[in-house]
Amino acid sequence: MKGQIRSGDRVRRMFEMPNSVSMRQILGALGLATALPLLILAVFIYQQMLANQRDAIRESLEGRAQTLAALLENELDTHLAVAGTLATSFLLESGDMSGFRRQAMKALKLLPGDWLSISSPSGVFLVSTLVEEGQPLPPRGRLDVMARAWATGKPQITDMAFGPVSQRQNTTIEYPIFKDGKPLYTIVMGLNPDRFHTLIKEKFPDGAAIGILDRNRKFVARVPDHEGRLGTPASPGWQAALAQSPRGWIENTTLEGVVSFTAYVPTRDGWTVGIAYPKAIIDAPILRVFWTTALAGVVLTLISLLLTLGIGRRLGRIMTDLTGMAQRLGEGQPVPLASFPLKEANIVAAAIHSSSEQLEAHHAVLAERENNLRVALDAARLGWWHYDPFDKTAYWDERYRAILGITEASADFDRAMSLTHPDDRDSVIAGVHAALNPDNPQPYRLENRIVRPDGTTRWIEAHGSATFEEHEGVRRAVKLVGTVADITDRKVTEKRLKASSDTFQRLVENSPFGVYVVDADFRVSQMSAGARKALGNSIGRDFADVMASLWPEDVAADAVRRFRHTLETGEPYNAPPLVQRRRDLGTTEAYDWQIERLRLPNGRYGVVCHYYDLSERHRLEAELRESETRYRGTFENAAMGVANVALDGRWIEVNQRLCDIVGYTREELLAGTFQDITHPDDLEEDLDHVRALLAGDVESYTMDKRYIRKDGTIVWIGLTVSLLADDGAPRYFVSVIRDITERKALQNHQTFLLRELAHRSKNQLSIIQSMANQTARSCKTLDDFRTKFGERLRGLGVSTDLLVAQNWAETRVEDLVSAQLKPFNPGPGRLILDGVKVSVSADAAQAIGLALHELATNAVKYGAWSAPAGIVTITWLYALNGVTTPPLKLTWTESGGPTVTPPTRKGFGNVVIENMVAQKLGGEVVLEFKPEGLVWTLIVPRDHFSLLTSSLNEIASLRTLAAAAT
Repeated sequence: MKGQIRSGDRVRRMFEMPNSVSMRQILGALGLATALPLLILAVFIYQQMLANQRDAIRESLEGRAQTLAALLENELDTHLAVAGTLATSFLLESGDMSGFRRQAMKALKLLPGDWLSISSPSGVFLVSTLVEEGQPLPPRGRLDVMARAWATGKPQITDMAFGPVSQRQNTTIEYPIFKDGKPLYTIVMGLNPDRFHTLIKEKFPDGAAIGILDRNRKFVARVPDHEGRLGTPASPGWQAALAQSPRGWIENTTLEGVVSFTAYVPTRDGWTVGIAYPKAIIDAPILRVFWTTALAGVVLTLISLLLTLGIGRRLGRIMTDLTGMAQRLGEGQPVPLASFPLKEANIVAAAIHSSSEQLEAHHAVLAERENNLRVALDAARLGWWHYDPFDKTAYWDERYRAILGITEASADFDRAMSLTHPDDRDSVIAGVHAALNPDNPQPYRLENRIVRPDGTTRWIEAHGSATFEEHEGVRRAVKLVGTVADITDRKVTEKRLKASSDTFQRLVENSPFGVYVVDADFRVSQMSAGARKALGNSIGRDFADVMASLWPEDVAADAVRRFRHTLETGEPYNAPPLVQRRRDLGTTEAYDWQIERLRLPNGRYGVVCHYYDLSERHRLEAELRESETRYRGTFENAAMGVANVALDGRWIEVNQRLCDIVGYTREELLAGTFQDITHPDDLEEDLDHVRALLAGDVESYTMDKRYIRKDGTIVWIGLTVSLLADDGAPRYFVSVIRDITERKALQNHQTFLLRELAHRSKNQLSIIQSMANQTARSCKTLDDFRTKFGERLRGLGVSTDLLVAQNWAETRVEDLVSAQLKPFNPGPGRLILDGVKVSVSADAAQAIGLALHELATNAVKYGAWSAPAGIVTITWLYALNGVTTPPLKLTWTESGGPTVTPPTRKGFGNVVIENMVAQKLGGEVVLEFKPEGLVWTLIVPRDHFSLLTSSLNEIASLRTLAAAAT
């Protein structure tokens, strides 16, 4: 009301001023002064609304992109968990690829569309769930990723590439499997891109483009056109933005040619999730409001100017009577149309009435604009407020009141300060005064904490600016208007980040392990207590200088290069163990270290290094390896069998010599017990010794026993067993096994020879005694006896020598005949031998030898060899008489000698060749005195000779011929 009265006074004084301008000019100026500020305000409000709208969309898209990145990381964690579970399968360790394939296919039912393959360390696929079992597998690719998995010992997630097994674009997980510290297999799990497409489709409004990029900035999944864009590069604008920062908000053109705003965030594995929303959709609501408002303003401005010019031309006289109407107009009261006798007065009255209507229309437009502003503020989740410096009253909208937790729509200044700024009242008042200062107004901006009536606290961020007017040459503020936002969540996040940063600082500084941080300027900025012990206080020093002072030049240069690479690219590095001699101390030290990039509290990137001092462990491991090498060399290269045996008899460890002794492989022995191969007759004695050893009655035991070899033969072994205990508790037996089979055989043969010697000695004495008696009967003098008896002893000695040479075993007939007749043979061609390959027993050899000696003596004295051309033919053939085992037929035939006549008396020789040999062998002798020569035939029974393989073949051939002849 006060403002309206002041406006009416100004109108009245303008009419009273001399030399005043015309009404036409005033009305024209009024129209312009009213329209132009409104247009400028509309443009300003449009810009603010457009910026707020974009900020709100940006925050929303960034939040949704972060949520989608978390979903993607969770999906990858699920695949890693399945691969890790399958990596522990006992089927893999046992090499059962068929069983593992069935197990993998069951597990992949949880991940439809995914597949899994097993690769050997040499890069060959062994099995795949995409190929039928038994079908050939294509050569695998991505050997560099497999090598990186072996080197780091960690799973690797690959980027998009064409899979040789899946025959499509996909990504994979390389999961390494080790056995005894060495690579065993690699699990290659193919990730179906359609699963990632499912994560992003139908989650955002129409018109949005959503994409997941790999580290090469190629699409892993995309909406729209998932199949068409799979494995293709992102738009050039997005790629350029990613080269600058892994996270951000850009305006760019999508692959479909749509200008959009894109929010993108990185994932833990280096992929990127981005959401692009068309700029036209974001700006459309604000543009509609702007054009509607601008059009209405322009139209109203044109109408106002036209009416002002028309009315001004008709205004003339008697303006005094219109003062009341003008005053009412200035007070904002409706002005009814008045009639004056003068045309000019009617024109002025009509103009005043028209101005009154225009003001009402203008108020309506302002109300509409205010409503649009409220809509924009609601869309941006902002509250608004204003402060009237004339009546010192503050006003809040509904959203601001909800933040404050109050219901009052307005309050005086003191009350407003108590409600909104109880903790920092003075600073808020100072900010209000600075904004209302007409000479140097400052934008109002404040972050502060408020305490709501229910005791809860909120953080708000308020912005505002003042409007001013000129009154009687004095510029003064008429209103302070602004917006407010609830920033409680942001403050909580900032507080958590600060706490996390402080915690990180304390963890680094107090860690007993080696931890130090290199900042973006490549200087050591933080060190743990453990790092100071090894590196000294290097804080503030250039990292390259620190490394150069500690390590050899090449090692230091490599470390600096690795750190710079990680700082620039963000790629972590897990280094192989470093074993080097330090330059500053002259000692050899070993470290296991890794580095990764992190964002420091100042917002810049740095590199953190974690390392562990492995020097002592390295020394102990070297000693252990040396000890193990010595033990293994002794164990495996021992000249006798060595084994570690469990308390229940299971073989724990065996060397190759033991395997050779028993004829089993190492794997076959380890699958059984010593009881399995011990001869049943020796087992109980062995177990008695074991029980005594476990009871502590003896410290070790030694025994000879028999093992049953794999081929069923028996092997004699000398066994020495001792017990290994740990803190008094028995752990396992240590057994030393010697092959004594040959020694046992020698002992048995010696026993046999002793028995045989006794038996043969008795036989020899009997034969000699018989020879002496018979010879004595046929001799007339002692010299004759000595000569004949000596010759017969020599013949007996030849047979005995052959038997001794054969260990008193069997003797070949051919050797026996040759040895006995060699002293008597008069020359080449005079002795013909023909017979099969056969050996006779020791008894038969002695008897036949004596008979041959007597026949040869007689042949030299009286028979074929007494004549110059006489021949003796000896044959020994099988007598094929139809029996299964035919006897041997030995025949002595003389020819070319004197005519033979039967003897008139029989001497010792005749007794030997007819009676003694037949009785000794249980055979049959036929002696024929044919005129052309003597024929002596001996049938040797089967139990006095042995057939050789070739002889058996000869018998078969002879039988065949005999059958054919019959």
